[in-house]
Parts: sequence; structure tokens; C-alpha cells
Amino acid sequence: MRPYYTFPLQTEQLTQKKRHRLAELKEGIADYIHIILKTHLTEYRYDYDFGCYVWNQDFENIKSISKWENALETQIKEAIACYEKRMDAIQTKVKVEDPKDYAVGSNPQNRLKKRIHITVSGTIQKTRELFQHQEFIYFSPLSIH
Repeated sequence: MRPYYTFPLQTEQLTQKKRHRLAELKEGIADYIHIILKTHLTEYRYDYDFGCYVWNQDFENIKSISKWENALETQIKEAIACYEKRMDAIQTKVKVEDPKDYAVGSNPQNRLKKRIHITVSGTIQKTRELFQHQEFIYFSPLSIH
């Protein structure tokens, strides 16, 4: 079995020839989906298509939240299908939540931001197990016109 390193990568362990903790298959898939979702398009200089479309929409005027959510679901599904080769039957669900609908916690910066709740599900090719991963992205206030 191919080793999957845990995220975040502990480069000092590798440079000191120490053993880096390895991830189980499900953890490795979840970490890679996290990286895809948190990367801005064009940020990865070796592949400008790697990443998530949501970051290109920061501070945009949105005419329809439901159409925007559907477009984001499609883009995320395509990105994961393209880059996460260990999964089949990928499905995505995106829901934009208002700040009043979620607990803010101790981070005051999140009070004005929308929270995008992303659920990715599918089947792990190797084991045929069902897989589900949830991620939250805090996003600039969306302006709806």
C-alpha cells in the first residue's frame, strides 16, 4: 500500500530523516479534499486548474444563492473527480449559512462572514466503502442582488 502522509506535512521530520506519521486511506482522502477546497485557483503554479472556484467569487455580487450553490457544487465535484483518483460516484452538497445560523465561537472575524457548508460523499475505489467528508469555509459577506 502506498503511504499517505498526514496533513499538515511536518517537513522538519522529513529533513531530519525522522519518520512522518502516515494516514489511513480515509484520512488521506479527507486531507486531500481539504487541500483542494482551501487552494485558490491558479495558486498552485504547476497546475493552475487545481483548487476551488469559491475563492474567485470573494466579494462578488450574487444574483441567486441557489444558482451559485449549484455552480459551486458542480465545480467542487469536477475538481475532486479530476484530482482525487481514489474515489468514485462523487456527490457534493453546498449550503451557504448566515452568521446568525451558526455558533461564532471565539473568532470575532467570523461574525460577519458567511459560512459555506460543503459535504462530499462517494465510494472509495479500493475498498468499495462509502465515504463522506464535511468542510466549512468562512467567506466574505455575499451581496445578493
